[in-house]
Amino acid sequence: MIINCAFIGNAADGGGSHDGGGGMYNSSSSSPRLTNCTFLENTAFRGGGLYNNNFSSPSLIDCMFSENSSGNNGGGMFNDFSSPTLINCTFIDNRSNGDVGGGMFNLFSSNPKLTNCTFDGNWALEGGGMYNFSGSSPILDNCTFSHNMAIDNGGAMYNYNFSNPTLNNCVFHGNTANNGCGMFNIDSSSPTLHNCTFTGNSADDYGGGMYNTNKSSPTLTDCTFSENSAVFGGSGMANFNKSSPTLNGCMFHGNSTISSGGGMCNINMSSPTLTNCTFSVNKATGAGTFVGGGGMYNISSSNPVLTNCTFNGNTAVENGGGLCNRLRSSPTLYNCILWGNIDSGGLGETAQISGGVASLSHSCVQELDTLAGEGNIGDDPVFVRNPDPGPDEVWGTDDDDYGDLRLTTGSPSIDTGDPSAPLEPGVTDLDGHARVLCGRVDMGAYEFGVGSFDCDGQPDLIDWAHFQACYTGMVLGPYVAGCESFDFEYDLDVDLTDFSGFQNINGQ
Repeated sequence: MIINCAFIGNAADGGGSHDGGGGMYNSSSSSPRLTNCTFLENTAFRGGGLYNNNFSSPSLIDCMFSENSSGNNGGGMFNDFSSPTLINCTFIDNRSNGDVGGGMFNLFSSNPKLTNCTFDGNWALEGGGMYNFSGSSPILDNCTFSHNMAIDNGGAMYNYNFSNPTLNNCVFHGNTANNGCGMFNIDSSSPTLHNCTFTGNSADDYGGGMYNTNKSSPTLTDCTFSENSAVFGGSGMANFNKSSPTLNGCMFHGNSTISSGGGMCNINMSSPTLTNCTFSVNKATGAGTFVGGGGMYNISSSNPVLTNCTFNGNTAVENGGGLCNRLRSSPTLYNCILWGNIDSGGLGETAQISGGVASLSHSCVQELDTLAGEGNIGDDPVFVRNPDPGPDEVWGTDDDDYGDLRLTTGSPSIDTGDPSAPLEPGVTDLDGHARVLCGRVDMGAYEFGVGSFDCDGQPDLIDWAHFQACYTGMVLGPYVAGCESFDFEYDLDVDLTDFSGFQNINGQ
């Protein structure tokens, strides 16, 4: 056990097998425990601060890696067939001067577990904060990557060759790179992300928030992409070369590009699946026949499928403020709303969806005209609050309001989605409430009627009387028809947690 120790200004430069671990070298199942230790200004060819090799998996708590550097990989830490555990550790201003992984490099199925860790200001050719290679799939909980830099790709994190990390409640902010400032996934690397935020990342090329290529198809739930930028497109997310991620409950707002796909671009047979997602106030300011897509841009046989998604307030200087489709790209939309999106022609149908042969059903499209499909409407969905740039009337400033895209009482988008959509356990809207209330699914990302047994959208004493009858405590349902309106968590019971939710919407 090593406690309150400092490793400062050490070097490993012996060459061959003696060139790793400037501060510490662990090999052959050596797994020390370190608490409150500091690795500062150490240097090595591999693993400037710490090198773990051959199933060595130390435990580190409250440790700091700062200003360490490597001539090759892993400025702060290099893991080779090793999976350390890190809690409350910080990686600041570490550098990989020769190659990859400024903060941390994980090689050959190295799967470290990180909790409450911070990567700030680390630098590398690729993977400024962290680089995962060849089946390395770390688990990260409540970690932050900020102001990391990659000269090429993956400002914060680079995942390569079947590397599939799992991330929960992580933040990627202010990272920079050519592509994939927050995260870069390549060659069948498909991480899983839950409740992660990508904000203020800036790419010189594509994918300010995330870049996926070569059959890399991550799964994202409840993630947010906000105010990211990319010169050539996909400021929130860029998908290339048969990369088709799955997104549920994700939000894209305030992302911008001077080319195409302010929120997302899908290129070369990349066909993501999106459910309960919103795109608001994303911008594509490029000019030309093949550019556009303030919210989403699809090109070269890219055919995304969108269900219960909402596009509002997105803009394109040229084509398709909401969606722009080019070169055999034909998205499919179910129960979606496209309203208030703007392009060079104004607010018409083609400003909502431009080009391609989009397949729509039971969707709301502003100034609906030529788009065919069962159950489509062209009436104002009446959102709670439309996006607004605030008193200064300038987007990109602190007073921006991306709107509240929930539906209000009387909206024509209530109970007008696909009538065959089933009420299934665990299927929720963007708020996490039951997806089908009052007998039929709504259009858009949010379901109307939570807390309202009689479906008038106004929770009152009548609903309170029904709440008492629906109350099951911790006993699972099935409850009688209509009780799903009170199941705020949608865990198939109506208990004290749901009572709290009911109180909140009644302002009590």
